[in-house]
Amino acid sequence: MGIKINFTFLIAGLVFSKLLPAAPKAKIFGLNNRPVFTLGNAAFFALVEIFLVTTPTFVWVYPWWGVIPVFVTVYIPFFAAAFYVSDWPAQRQVQFCWWPGRA
Repeated sequence: MGIKINFTFLIAGLVFSKLLPAAPKAKIFGLNNRPVFTLGNAAFFALVEIFLVTTPTFVWVYPWWGVIPVFVTVYIPFFAAAFYVSDWPAQRQVQFCWWPGRA
């Protein structure tokens, strides 16, 4: 489980944001590409979790925790942040990534 979480949250946001179309307003199936890529990548990683939970090495501890809560509360916000923040000016990116105590 640890390696999956590390690769997902340390690498996937950066890698997949670099694979986005250069034009933020470009359309896919008549929709803006950022929401399409956000939902598509969130769905892909939720499917990976479905596969992993069928193995004995990956366990969801809480009985209410499953694919839908992971998809909605974890992957959609994560990929939305990764994809939208990459389009912002540098100053706004710094403001988004700031946390107290950071120099």
